[in-house]
Amino acid sequence: MAQNLLGCEAVADVNCLDCVYGIVTDYLNWIFFRSLNDSIERSDIEPLISVNGEPDRQSLGIVLGKIYALLSD
Repeated sequence: MAQNLLGCEAVADVNCLDCVYGIVTDYLNWIFFRSLNDSIERSDIEPLISVNGEPDRQSLGIVLGKIYALLSD
């Protein structure tokens, strides 16, 4: 997470951006960041795990929806 946040800060500084997004994941847990000038917003998504140990389709839909929303912003 620290690397991601530092990367977001560097990109924002170099490109003079007010808002930068970052994603950290280990495939099962997803953390979304939005860095705004002097604040950082965090949103966590922990997908539901099915019997075989993988996220179910509904959970993956939630993650993909969040990524789509970030890219559409």
